[in-house]
Amino acid sequence: MNRRYPEKRSSTTRFPTKKGVWGWVLYDCGNSAFATTIMAGFFPVFFKHYWSYQSDINTSTAMLGFGNSLASLLVAFIASILVLFLLGLLLFYLAGKEEARSLTK
Repeated sequence: MNRRYPEKRSSTTRFPTKKGVWGWVLYDCGNSAFATTIMAGFFPVFFKHYWSYQSDINTSTAMLGFGNSLASLLVAFIASILVLFLLGLLLFYLAGKEEARSLTK
């Protein structure tokens, strides 16, 4: 049994198993290949032939850039609101635990 990568993971084990590492590696390779194929290969062609049909290359590239920028800003905005909401829930939960501890003393 290898001490660095034990076969079974217990609650005290700090190192991942070999099976877990290989699972992550295969997932990451597959996900990267899929994302690259879609974002770099398929989506620009689809965008050009569907959304910006019969427009010049500069206009279609600008529209694609503006669309990507808008989507990125929207994701950043929603993510920040979600993080603040979850942080507020966590603090509310922790404050409730403190209040409950003080009531039991």
